[in-house]
Amino acid sequence: MRRFFALVICIMMSIMISISPMAFANDNVEKHNYFITEAYNYPIVPEMAEWAELKSLSEMIEVCQIPENILNNMTTEALIETVINYPLLINMFAYDKPQQGFKEVSSYFNGLQELVNRDDVSPKLETFVSRMSVKKDYSSLNSVLARVIMENLQIRDDVADMLRLEYHYNYTPNGTRVQFIYNLTWADHGITAEYADQLNEEYKLRYKNATPKREENPAYNCHSYAWYSTSSGNLYWLNGGYAAYYMSDGSYTEVTSAKSGDKVWYGSSDHSAIVSSVSGGTVTVISKWGALGLFEHSVEHCPYSSSNVSYWRR
Repeated sequence: MRRFFALVICIMMSIMISISPMAFANDNVEKHNYFITEAYNYPIVPEMAEWAELKSLSEMIEVCQIPENILNNMTTEALIETVINYPLLINMFAYDKPQQGFKEVSSYFNGLQELVNRDDVSPKLETFVSRMSVKKDYSSLNSVLARVIMENLQIRDDVADMLRLEYHYNYTPNGTRVQFIYNLTWADHGITAEYADQLNEEYKLRYKNATPKREENPAYNCHSYAWYSTSSGNLYWLNGGYAAYYMSDGSYTEVTSAKSGDKVWYGSSDHSAIVSSVSGGTVTVISKWGALGLFEHSVEHCPYSSSNVSYWRR
């Protein structure tokens, strides 16, 4: 687990640096007198009954935005703690790669958008992680995240592990050759089964209106489940670029209204699902969230944006 979150922390730092390189190099960056030294308290969090009333990701995003008059006046230390406490930070684990997940979360969370523009974020983040590492309260995912020590050698080992992949090939119904990754393990994802289970429990807490259907499995993902095989014994991971072949070659045709059995494409959110039912205007789907669990949920109540969802039928 430490290795996994060490990778995440370093990815966060590297993305912050790459997004805003001039912030660290320019000596003429405008200086601010930040006066808010305490982390922001989100008005609704997963432990509250009100959280269960949020029916879509967009509603969760809206209630967790930080007011601009607070955001722009927080010290970097307070902002880092605020970001670590962000209820939807776990959404970055719903994607094939942590880098991709981080970019998705930063696209809609103003706390991350502000953080990447702070010129002192790198040393302050290191100090924060070091300070938290000596604390004894490790009861939540966020406290585990905060206490991780960044170990570059371990990160390089993780990247090397991901390169040792076995590729198999299959075909769309119309005969287009598609590449799959065969038999991924938790080691390939950089975590253990134990910690994958902890992450999955966090999803159950944050998405109370989603029904767990299966527990986590490292071998297959949402695209493979939706387009290739719904079997629990599925051993094939399908990247989004190859999943798109099922639509682009005419194997499936886009339809304007959903019915049970249709495939669901979440567009730029790089996610796929299968419609399980349609009732009263509510479309319910089943989808797998990254390497973690399989959930039944409304099309909007998941870690992925539903703003450009489309439905596809064979």
